[in-house]
Amino acid sequence: MDSNRVNQVLTQLSERSTDLEHGLLRFSSTREVESDEEAGDESPIFDSFYNSGGSESIAKMIKFTPTEFRKLYSIPHGTIMAN
Repeated sequence: MDSNRVNQVLTQLSERSTDLEHGLLRFSSTREVESDEEAGDESPIFDSFYNSGGSESIAKMIKFTPTEFRKLYSIPHGTIMAN
């Protein structure tokens, strides 16, 4: 492999790393506090946990609050629904 190709690959890796770091900035590193009224009808399993313990039971079950779950789910959901 010649040095030009090595430099191209290193540049691409650096750009990809920067893109990933910027993507991570969209998500908070602290858990959001939310009221129990903010949860929606995501699924029967989600609803049963929510109804038995509110936002805290959801956070214990999936390690995300309902709001964080909806944010994460919206990323692939748009792509899935478009295809």
